[in-house]
Amino acid sequence: VTAELLTGLGWRVLSRDHTAEPFGRSDLAEVPVTFDWFGRTGGVPWGPAQRADRLASSLTGDDGPTGIMLHHAVTDEENLAAIDQLFALLAAHPAARPAPLADLVRAGS
Repeated sequence: VTAELLTGLGWRVLSRDHTAEPFGRSDLAEVPVTFDWFGRTGGVPWGPAQRADRLASSLTGDDGPTGIMLHHAVTDEENLAAIDQLFALLAAHPAARPAPLADLVRAGS
């Protein structure tokens, strides 16, 4: 039902958690997101150390690009500052390459 509604509204691309079952539709490209900034374990939000460990694990895998899910409705100033630090670190790293979503769709992420 979700995929039908999205394509009916004109959506052609959806980024979503990599553990979700793909919709398998030719009219809706899916780009997996491998890291949730607001992840939880047992219902408890990750602290900065857990977040760093989880992100490092997703960056060191050979599963293709690492997508980072951000939830704008709950991102406060503290999170924005941490995200800014992360993006600055990634921008300076020779092995990191930011990619627009459209590029990942064309590459078949």
